[in-house]
Amino acid sequence: MREHGQNVPDPDPNSGNVALTPPAGANRSAWDSAMGACRQFMSGGGAPGAGNPEELEGMRAYAVCMREHGVEMTDPDPGTGKSQFGGRFANAGKDQILSDPTYKAADGACKDRLTSGGAPKGGGK
Repeated sequence: MREHGQNVPDPDPNSGNVALTPPAGANRSAWDSAMGACRQFMSGGGAPGAGNPEELEGMRAYAVCMREHGVEMTDPDPGTGKSQFGGRFANAGKDQILSDPTYKAADGACKDRLTSGGAPKGGGK
């Protein structure tokens, strides 16, 4: 990632974990380009959050259902498993989203589509 202009720390030797999210104010296009170039070097092909195909399909079905219930959100990214909220939820904080009546109703109607339960990864700020 550093060879592609992204300042990321080395993995923790005890856990092997490194945060692979763009830092605040990062150029998202440059980050995505670096991730694409380096994904092959990550365990699981760079899809630590995506889980198995069944989980990814469940997250996609959840996103479709949420849209049907008035919550704008993208299908999950196959590489990360993350969805993004749109519309009035695009810049909302997590607490705002979770307390919103429309979100609560949609989540209640759609969460059975997730294999792991709960809301999908990603979302508001």
